[in-house]
Amino acid sequence: PSAGRLSRIDLVTGAVAQRSTASVSGADPLAGIAGAIGRWLVPSALAKVFVEPGIVVSPDGRTIYALGIRSVNGEDNDGSLGVFVFDADSLAQTNHWAPTADFVSLAIGKDGRFVYAVGQAGADAAGKPVTDQQASMTAFDTADGSVRAMAGRLGMGFMVFPEPIVR
Repeated sequence: PSAGRLSRIDLVTGAVAQRSTASVSGADPLAGIAGAIGRWLVPSALAKVFVEPGIVVSPDGRTIYALGIRSVNGEDNDGSLGVFVFDADSLAQTNHWAPTADFVSLAIGKDGRFVYAVGQAGADAAGKPVTDQQASMTAFDTADGSVRAMAGRLGMGFMVFPEPIVR
C-alpha cells in the first residue's frame, strides 16, 4: 500500500491545508509497489518524468482529478497508477480509477461529464517498453469512473492535451 499528499494553498492568506489521503489499498494489484511515491502527484518538474497537465478541476470546482505515477526514484517513470479523485473541500480521496495505459496527460470536458487521459506510446500501463504500443486516449465517466471509450493506435509520437479543458 502507498500514499501521497494533496495540499491546498489559499493565495490570499497563505494558509495551507494538507491531507494525506491518496492511497492504493492493499487489495489493489499495485499494492506490492516498493518505495515511496510521495512525488506521484504532478511530477512534471522531475528530470525524466513528464506529465502535463497532471491535475484538472471539475467545472463546478468541487472535484480534483490527478494522475498518479509510479516512480521509485523520482526520476524514472515506472508506469501509471491511474487517476485519483478528490473532494476539493475536504481534500479526501473519493475514488481511484485504474490505468488503461501509461498515462501522461489529463483533461476534463467543458461540461464535466468526462475526464480524458492520454496514454503514452511505447509503454504499457506498468511503464514497461512495448515497441508496437501506440498512444491512446481513455474517457472516464466522472459519475462513476467507468471507462466510456478508448481510442488506441493514435501514433508513436508523444501526445499531451494542450490545456486542461477539452472544448
